[in-house]
Amino acid sequence: MTQVAVNLKTIDLRKAELHSIAGDDIKTLQALLNLFLTAGDVGEDGTPPATIKLGDTGDDVKRLQRVFARNKALGPDDVDGVFGPRTEEAVKDFQQANGLVADGVVGPITWSHVHPYREASPTLQAGSLGPVVAMLQRVLKTGFGYTGAIDGIFGPTTENVVRQYQTNAGLPVTGVMDERTWMAPAGAAGATLESLSGLIL
Repeated sequence: MTQVAVNLKTIDLRKAELHSIAGDDIKTLQALLNLFLTAGDVGEDGTPPATIKLGDTGDDVKRLQRVFARNKALGPDDVDGVFGPRTEEAVKDFQQANGLVADGVVGPITWSHVHPYREASPTLQAGSLGPVVAMLQRVLKTGFGYTGAIDGIFGPTTENVVRQYQTNAGLPVTGVMDERTWMAPAGAAGATLESLSGLIL
């Protein structure tokens, strides 16, 4: 998918089911996350990603940038859907590291090497549902001030804790779990909310 969050919109889990999932073994939650987050290497219309290069814009560019941002080849602020010089440089480095022709063009062969890497964690906001929300809530309970239920529902309590986290991290206070919030340092060396939630490969 061009954005993992699209998957969340298609998940029709009742609240009781979410409570059941959240109470299960952590490995069960991780298996569910892997299923949801790796689902789809095609666009929303079922087509594979387009060949993209310097100067291109759009969802496929943003999808690529998310992958690179998760692997530290780009920063969160570089995920803008514009294939500029920084993205081209990251592509060439990726191609060279994978034994490909380092031409900066992302065609079928380069996409096939990007395939094993997931995109960035989904954008979560008020109303979001699913196991990713439950995993976030689990982490927010461990020293980040969350006192609500681990129910997989992104409600006011979850939003308020996210806002406080953003304030402490010096980020724009939106209450939305976006790329910058997922990847902001979370105390322990190298830890982020993304890694603590088990969303890193």
